[in-house]
Amino acid sequence: MHRIIQENIKQGATVMSDEYRPYRSIHTLGYDSQRVNHGANQYVKGNVSTNALEGTWAHLKLSIQAIYVGVSQKHLQKYCAEFSFVTTAEQ
Repeated sequence: MHRIIQENIKQGATVMSDEYRPYRSIHTLGYDSQRVNHGANQYVKGNVSTNALEGTWAHLKLSIQAIYVGVSQKHLQKYCAEFSFVTTAEQ
């Protein structure tokens, strides 16, 4: 998990997550780690939340099921890139 984070997130960035164990130590990698505790029914703490990301993933999954009816692993990155572009452009 740490390798994936380091390869895809700029060092020093704020990373908002839940209490999943691998996220607990990312502050040691130079990230501002902010967490909510879903296990304790905490979903928002100030401006820290994972709701937007979880909604985005849900939308992507529904889009794949409704529009594409499924994707191969070979092309999954292309679908994610297309969805990411559309989502970013809408903001």
